[in-house]
Amino acid sequence: MSNPERLPFGTSDAEGVFVAQSSRPSGFRALDLRLLTPFHRALLVIDGTVTQFIEAYTYEPIAVIRVRQERQRLTRDHEWLDAVAGTEVIARDVVLRGEASSTLYVYGISLTVVDRLPEGMSDQLDLAGESIGRLLREYRVETYRELLWCGLTLPDELPMHFVDRPTNSLMSRAYRLIANDRPVMHITEMCPVAFD
Repeated sequence: MSNPERLPFGTSDAEGVFVAQSSRPSGFRALDLRLLTPFHRALLVIDGTVTQFIEAYTYEPIAVIRVRQERQRLTRDHEWLDAVAGTEVIARDVVLRGEASSTLYVYGISLTVVDRLPEGMSDQLDLAGESIGRLLREYRVETYRELLWCGLTLPDELPMHFVDRPTNSLMSRAYRLIANDRPVMHITEMCPVAFD
């Protein structure tokens, strides 16, 4: 039987697309890509602006709902951000929800290294309703998304937006945004999926 995580688009398996698949956290289970819808497969590997992709695919405006955002210092070195303990970061959790349908598309958790952002961009992140992708476009930041790992997971805590939406697993991926040859953000995105 073939590997359920095998990706048919130019690579032999998930490790070909996700550079740290073997390092994914223990809470991530294998993801059978054959069971995903085309929307979910595209969302899993897209390396562009997620909010814009969802708006184009669903033909629906997407609301960016900030669940949590705070400036803090790393308490330990962060391998994927190439940042040492004490580095100032913005910890941010958002939900991407359809404005018309109220469909919950993505729950995203990010860490952003403040001093690696263009001047003024960190202040813009403080405004409610701003997506990271939109700000990167506005500030004309050239970035590369390095996909790290993917799988199925269910975090210990989910925002209240999940209360009315029973789910036992979320399709998840982690990646980092690199600009000027340095990691700027580490992002984990989780998306509800339903399997027959």
